[in-house]
Amino acid sequence: MEGKIVCYDVSPMLEKDVFRPLKNIDIFMNTCTVLNDTLAWDISMNRDNTTCLDIDPDTLYALPFAEEQIA
Repeated sequence: MEGKIVCYDVSPMLEKDVFRPLKNIDIFMNTCTVLNDTLAWDISMNRDNTTCLDIDPDTLYALPFAEEQIA
């Protein structure tokens, strides 16, 4: 797979217990990164790709390219 920019609404996931810390905007913004070749949040701040919260890369890849200039 090659990289692409997509727009993904994570708000429905924030109600799940595991993603609930991301409701805090500071945690959401300050821990957002790329781990395991996908969008992730390094909640433990130790770059351990086995403990991060991440989105399945196939889920993101299936989305259309973002139309607006995000980056």
